[in-house]
Amino acid sequence: MVNPLDLVSFVTGLSSQTRPFFVHFECTYRCNMRCGFCNIWQSNPYPFEASTATFIDRLTECWVIGCRLVSFTGGEPLLRNDIGDLVKHCKNLGFYTGLVTNGSFLHKHLKDLQGLDYLAVSFSYDEVAFNTSKGTETFRKVKSNILNAQNAGLNPHLFCTLDHLNYPHLEETVEFAEKHGLELHVNPVSEIPRENVNEVEWSEIRAGNLMVNIRKLYPKVKFSNFFLLRKKGYTINDYVGRCKAAQTTIALKPDGTISLPCLLQTVASSGATPLKEFWISDEAKHIRESCGRYPFCEKCDVICMYEASLIGHPAQILRWLYEM
Repeated sequence: MVNPLDLVSFVTGLSSQTRPFFVHFECTYRCNMRCGFCNIWQSNPYPFEASTATFIDRLTECWVIGCRLVSFTGGEPLLRNDIGDLVKHCKNLGFYTGLVTNGSFLHKHLKDLQGLDYLAVSFSYDEVAFNTSKGTETFRKVKSNILNAQNAGLNPHLFCTLDHLNYPHLEETVEFAEKHGLELHVNPVSEIPRENVNEVEWSEIRAGNLMVNIRKLYPKVKFSNFFLLRKKGYTINDYVGRCKAAQTTIALKPDGTISLPCLLQTVASSGATPLKEFWISDEAKHIRESCGRYPFCEKCDVICMYEASLIGHPAQILRWLYEM
């Protein structure tokens, strides 16, 4: 990172400027898995994907406007053949880079991902439950790829999204992570559908005491207390005051457009408009002021929106760091 203090000024809310710091980069909506709790693969509103050159231009714009963190997500980001070039470009600019993958193509990209700051792999232990949940026979491949990535120095973190299939095997997942020295992040399935997709299969996971006990026994298990509070009906607005995703986050879509207020919903899209011009427009300003007050914000429980909304709340940031 060129200027770490620049990031600190954002995270502590001390910057007087309104500029984002996080790029949520959905580089594709294509995916080879068919997870029952996910609705991205069920309806793809972005069949056209931007070229490498277009994404490089957009990512450069994000850096210039003040962003310092980028997370490659999807769909499955490793389905893009240019993923190595995009990661390298972000590293050369100075971004802190993260990537979230289902792990089935990691073996093809171990060289491409060298230098990545954070690699998250979706995984849960128990072959039958995993394959049923994912809709593919990929458990053994993903398990092997995780260990290969670890041996290649990529330091993968396991992301376990709890559903009714893998929840009974949570302790097995924890034991696998402990055995191999892998950090495990646990999140519940979100019940919030994305735009253009109206239904998502979601089952109530009664975590409660089990998760608290697991955290005590296994220090490598990470989850926010927001995980538990949402069971009591808490929303992001209850937890952090008001969602600030539209202020902190650039939602970069597969077609190269920028969406506001967040990755889940589009009130306004940049189209081909340069990012800086779009960001300072009256329309974008109005959306930032309205963020957290839209009807679709009421029950939002998406954890990356919670984390990005901590800007301006130093006490909440300290609590989050303590939890993590």
